Amino acid sequence: MAVPPPADAAQGQTPDFQKARAHREHYLARMAEMKFRKAQGELVEISSVQKAVYETARSLNQSLMSLSPQLAPQLAALSDPWEVERQLTAALRQRLNEAAQVSGDDFGLCLG
Repeated sequence: MAVPPPADAAQGQTPDFQKARAHREHYLARMAEMKFRKAQGELVEISSVQKAVYETARSLNQSLMSLSPQLAPQLAALSDPWEVERQLTAALRQRLNEAAQVSGDDFGLCLG
């Protein structure tokens, strides 16, 4: 006499081999697609992206925060508010433009 397949306690049903196999094949195909897309450069590890974003933001933060001590003596000597604004805007624009010059290749190096 054949032994019936064991009951699936979680579902209260007997396991269906075809469903289990289809489920397995579906996820194997998804994994193969992800490996292919990663090889094509369409997917990257999220931890690499997070690290690159953190490093970029940290670098920009340091660059902007270093403006105060550099500009303070020049701006303190000015009495015209428009000239203060012009110099401050020019310095900020220069730093932000420098940050924007980070090329895709440079960012790609951060991604490893």
